[in-house]
Amino acid sequence: MGSDIKQRMPSDFKQGSRFTFDGRTWVVTEYTVSPGQGGYDERQWTIQDEQNQAVAYLLACESDDNGFNSERWEFTRQLVMSEVSNTEDNGRPFAEQMMPRIPPKEVSCRGQLFTLKESYTTKAEDDEGNTVPKETWDYFDSTGVRNLAFEIWKEPDRDYPEVYLGNMIDPAGLVYAGSKTAVALKGGNGLWGGLMVVGVLFISGVPGDLLLSFALPAMALAVAFSLSLVCSLVVLAGAAINSLFLLTFFFNMPGLFIGVITVGLVTGSVVLAASMNNDIAPHILWISGLAAFISTIIYSFIVYFRFAPAPHNVAQLGAVVLLPVVIAGTTALVNGGLRYLWPSIESNA
Repeated sequence: MGSDIKQRMPSDFKQGSRFTFDGRTWVVTEYTVSPGQGGYDERQWTIQDEQNQAVAYLLACESDDNGFNSERWEFTRQLVMSEVSNTEDNGRPFAEQMMPRIPPKEVSCRGQLFTLKESYTTKAEDDEGNTVPKETWDYFDSTGVRNLAFEIWKEPDRDYPEVYLGNMIDPAGLVYAGSKTAVALKGGNGLWGGLMVVGVLFISGVPGDLLLSFALPAMALAVAFSLSLVCSLVVLAGAAINSLFLLTFFFNMPGLFIGVITVGLVTGSVVLAASMNNDIAPHILWISGLAAFISTIIYSFIVYFRFAPAPHNVAQLGAVVLLPVVIAGTTALVNGGLRYLWPSIESNA
């Protein structure tokens, strides 16, 4: 369902929108518009890499110069202030509370010289939601492609400078890829579809506990399949590995230890897979939780049918379902944490 993002802005490209650029999938976390002086407007999208959560910014800058409308697009990331040096001050690194009042004509960053093209002031909303003046110094390298920009937020107490490094881009390279909300709804539809099937079978007279032993794993797999075929295959692989392990120790392993081992196995296998496949990484929390749930719910029902004293009651059935839910939730949380800790190598902006 890919399409040129430029044709969807600004009405469709809002918080939660996803797009691909330069081989990665990004999610919009915030959208702001900063009207400026003399017909200058700046639109900014704060975006996050789905794989490693790196933050970047997409800017569309429009200006009206004597009736001639121009527009440029930038893809940029924030730098540490000391990475940029003032060549007019003996190469001294910039510091947050020692900024020059007038933008220098030339600066240096990562061994490259940048020349001042323009400076301008806009009104923008700060982190506290207040509208304050924001002064921007725009620098470009000799090719005119690489951009370095200082943003100086004029707060009442003092100035707060930030610096960004990025590239001019062609918006045609940004391809719309749906929204996070759509992905969540897709998974929810799979779950509701499974519940409807369970209801029909229950009405037809199938025993409730036997019905749940098949329906719950099937519903979890339906949710995984609604994410993607690759996700469902990883869930199946993780569940199969853990199920074989659990069944090996069917008679002599305490339930709590089973849960800990399952979390460890599923976590390790899913994180390893996610590090190799960009299609899996964005859904690592879902995948790990579903794989853990399927394997433990199957094992839990086997124990239930084999050892639980008859007649079976609701309390027994609740315990059968509760343990897999706890294990799956723990696994998902562990994977969510590891996703942020997992090392990644980012290319420069």
